[in-house]
Amino acid sequence: MGMQVLDFSKANYKNCYRCIKTCKVKAIKVKNHQAKIEKDLCIACGECFLVCSQNARKIHSDLHKVKDFIKNKKTVSATLAPSYRGYFEDYKKFIGLLKNIGINRVEETGIAAAHVSKAYKNIVEKCEKNIYLTSSCASINSLIEKHYPQYIDYLLPVTTPLLLHGNILKNEYKDAKVVFIGPCLSKKTEILSQGNEGIIDAVLTFDELIEEYGDITNMNSENVDKEASIMGQIYPKSGGIGDYFEINSYKKISIQGIEDSIGFLQSIENLKENQLFVAINACKGGCLGGPAGEKCNTNYYERLINLEKNLGNIHVVEGSYKTDRKFYDKSIYKKDATENEIEKILYSMEKYTKDDELNCAACGYNSCREKAIAVIQGMSTIDMCIPFMRTKAERISNELFDNSPNGVIILDRNLEIKEINGAAKEKFYLDNNAIGNKITKYLDDSDFQRVLDTKESIIKKREQYAAYNLIALKNIIYIEDQKALLVIITNITKEEKQREELFTMKKNTLELTQEVINKQMRVAQEIASLLGETTAETKVALTKLKHIVEGEF
Repeated sequence: MGMQVLDFSKANYKNCYRCIKTCKVKAIKVKNHQAKIEKDLCIACGECFLVCSQNARKIHSDLHKVKDFIKNKKTVSATLAPSYRGYFEDYKKFIGLLKNIGINRVEETGIAAAHVSKAYKNIVEKCEKNIYLTSSCASINSLIEKHYPQYIDYLLPVTTPLLLHGNILKNEYKDAKVVFIGPCLSKKTEILSQGNEGIIDAVLTFDELIEEYGDITNMNSENVDKEASIMGQIYPKSGGIGDYFEINSYKKISIQGIEDSIGFLQSIENLKENQLFVAINACKGGCLGGPAGEKCNTNYYERLINLEKNLGNIHVVEGSYKTDRKFYDKSIYKKDATENEIEKILYSMEKYTKDDELNCAACGYNSCREKAIAVIQGMSTIDMCIPFMRTKAERISNELFDNSPNGVIILDRNLEIKEINGAAKEKFYLDNNAIGNKITKYLDDSDFQRVLDTKESIIKKREQYAAYNLIALKNIIYIEDQKALLVIITNITKEEKQREELFTMKKNTLELTQEVINKQMRVAQEIASLLGETTAETKVALTKLKHIVEGEF
């Protein structure tokens, strides 16, 4: 199954589906209010992590592994994403950080990127296809292999700069551990993909390093051990992949972001008569918009300016390397949903007509039908429909409110009646005309104002409402958010009458017992000589009975 590199930590996802809405390939499953990334569908773009409001991101870190390499005196070679020139204005201090923590050699991934561009140019010049898609972005490669395998043939059959540079470093430094450093999360999954094992030993993001080591301003300025050509340095820039070479009559197009990338893929059939070289990247702004560089405290425009300002001046691309690769259909089977199944799910969410399908996207899906299909495929649940659950909750609440045997009154901060249920209407001879009037018009009670002033609720206070022939337990509950009062009146008139009747019965029993004692004592006096101690015992017994009855009062 392989390692789960990206996922969500345990959190309460009830009513929060931002990650699902953001995920354009719908690779997030929610079960029991817990989100989980389905790695067979995930393209590791990181967009869901950027929008997570609960900070529930769980990203596998190789930092401990790299520290062990250094601790155990392993030679560590870093392949550094060319975007570092944009993320760090004083980029040489970042190299100083890498050297300071014990990394032996730092080279730019752009060294390999330049060779990738050369390979692109050589293939495109043959004009064997009308449309060519760049294959440098691991997330885009995953997008096509997993979700649009029918367009694999449009991908340029060239390896990524990361994998090529990893192979170069492994060949040049036989015993070295190779670590990629950059703002990209998809690299963490790319190095573990089938066929890529062992090329790159670890991946660290800019965020991981900044979080671990903090500010780099006090670091010494250092140079990379090997610098890329301009062709490789401009890769992070939108469209930078093809900036430094011409390709016959092909029109260069730059596409950024998953949504636009999907839109383009879905339009290929309408565009295939055109000759297009498409630099396609999962991140808005290209690699300068990577999701794992947020802690660098720079925005996209600052990074773009930094990159252009910090570019080197090397134009020669030395050497020749094997760059070819194959792409595979990695799509997984998804259960087809029949119209009958979709309607059944829609009905269960009380969506009986098209008008009932609000398509509000609160569940994370673009339409109610799309959500129904996700339920059928096991990616979603019915209770993720917020309008449905709200309506259901309101209906239950209304049922409880309307049918409660207790009188329920809701008062605002001015002690005006906002809502009143049937039981309260019956108890206090009210109707809907009472709504909007002050409660003091009907009940002369200072407790309402006291609770409003003190914010201290009154619970189970016995109250007698003589005008309404009512004895009740009164609860006045302060509602902080609305600065309102919830009044619950429980009728205990019947219980109180029963208690009085019981009291009367006990009292009569006590009086009767006392009379029996008195009569017995008169008789005892007359026959004392005959009964002796028996009389005394009788008195004791009857007196005990009296005390028992008295004790129940």
